Amino acid sequence: MTQDDEKPPRGVRTMAVFRWILVAVMAVVAALSVTHSFGLVSSESASAEAAHYYCPMHPQVVQDHPGECPICSMTLVKKESSGKTTSPAPSTGSDKPSPEKAADAAPAAPERPVTAVGSAPGRAQGVPGLVPIELGFDRVQTIGVRTATATVEELSAELRTVGFVSADEARLARVHTRFSGWIEQLDAAVTGQKVSRGQVLASLYNLELLPAQQEFLASRRWNSGGVAGAPSAMGPAIGGELEKDARARLELFGMSPAEIERVAETGKPIRTVAVTAPIGGYVIAKSAVQGAYVQPDTQLFEIADLSKVWVLADIYEYELGRVSVGQVADVLMGAYPSERFTGKVGFIYPAVDASTRTLRVRIELDNKGMRLRPGMYGDVVIRQGGARGVVIPAEALVDTGEYQYVFVTKDGGRFEPRRVRAGPRAADKVQILEGLAPGEVVVTTANFMIDSESRLRAAIEGAPER
Repeated sequence: MTQDDEKPPRGVRTMAVFRWILVAVMAVVAALSVTHSFGLVSSESASAEAAHYYCPMHPQVVQDHPGECPICSMTLVKKESSGKTTSPAPSTGSDKPSPEKAADAAPAAPERPVTAVGSAPGRAQGVPGLVPIELGFDRVQTIGVRTATATVEELSAELRTVGFVSADEARLARVHTRFSGWIEQLDAAVTGQKVSRGQVLASLYNLELLPAQQEFLASRRWNSGGVAGAPSAMGPAIGGELEKDARARLELFGMSPAEIERVAETGKPIRTVAVTAPIGGYVIAKSAVQGAYVQPDTQLFEIADLSKVWVLADIYEYELGRVSVGQVADVLMGAYPSERFTGKVGFIYPAVDASTRTLRVRIELDNKGMRLRPGMYGDVVIRQGGARGVVIPAEALVDTGEYQYVFVTKDGGRFEPRRVRAGPRAADKVQILEGLAPGEVVVTTANFMIDSESRLRAAIEGAPER
């Protein structure tokens, strides 16, 4: 074998050098890739640690300083830092993050004070479905938030309801005739006409009345001795009794003493009998018509004396303990906005209406000048004794029927929903029996806006119902 046969083929050395150069390049590229990956993880971790504020409405809006959301202008909520870092989970071929990473990425919900419903005044009481919120100064001005301070004062309690004017039932009169007949003349021809006591309303003709008047005239002649053949000794006594009985019969027919005397003086029966008003007042109902045939069961007129009237008001069953006979009550009518009609509770009806769960109360009023007319509606204010306690404007109280609460203002634009128990009301104020302390500031306007945002925030943060 020659020396030339022991040498490697031509080009092998060159390929070996090229292979080692390629391996070195790949090693450098791999090292740079690993370094870049760790740099990205570190950058994301640092960014996550620096981003402490987010928008509950738009969670994708995150920044490292306080401010407002550029989309909805809601104040950004601070995210509490967990104080630990986690390495990225190994890829499983799915885009879903690991449970540990999802738990760290979820924003922490702000804690709410939880107390019992029957806590002492001034202690925070949570309202189901609501959470405290924070609003910026500009947002507070935009929605027009106004506040008032809870004060301690004596509140003259009032019970407010509505009522309507009705005629006094003790001052009503229904006019009937005591015999059958025909209406020959109608003097009270229209409903609403004012009549006085004893005034003639109508004149009736009756066939039975003529024999009774003739009997009365005969008894008078017998009594005076004008009847031929009457015994001289028994005539006057018998005639007197007969005249007395005949006069009584005419009175039972409804003839007035003046009409009977006119028959006695003229000696002739009268054709019609006058129907007169038993009381003075206003004709509120009329069924009499000229020429109509009427009977004793026919109601001709109904007259109401409106010098005194009733106001009938309905109160709820749970308010029954606050009303008693003799309490002073004011009635405010829309027709006279600057006047108060003052009376007293005269009667409390014994039964509760099963359909409305209300009880009727009767207030008696003088009606000078006929200013109150039956059928008018008005506001009724029943005065009650005063009570001293924590008082706020009535518009600050939110009453859903199930809960009563207010929004208490705190420093930094924070609004806290506070459950309370309301007491008596008077005019535009309400007494708070439980849940609020003197000196605390409550929201009086824009309650609806704050309530809506609080409910929305609670829903986003998954606030538990209690």
